[in-house]
Amino acid sequence: KAAVDLGGFRFGNVLDIHSPDFLPGGAKYFDLPGMAALAAPTPLWIADGGAEPPPIVAAAYRAAGTPQALSAGAGEASKRTDDAVAWLLK
Repeated sequence: KAAVDLGGFRFGNVLDIHSPDFLPGGAKYFDLPGMAALAAPTPLWIADGGAEPPPIVAAAYRAAGTPQALSAGAGEASKRTDDAVAWLLK
């Protein structure tokens, strides 16, 4: 089980190779949502600024036959934290 708030972060937005956020090749394959998609079919709660999970993540869970294992978080940051903790404790 994992609860992840992407916070809108994308490796593709990191322009300085000396940045601690830089990951060589990080943006090449669907960026951070692509990496999160690799978690399928593990139960995953994911927030990325919208009411729905990133499309590539949802597609991966559907392909794995476990769309019910994917949950999306939305709302203000403090509320998302509470929601993530509640989901983890289920």
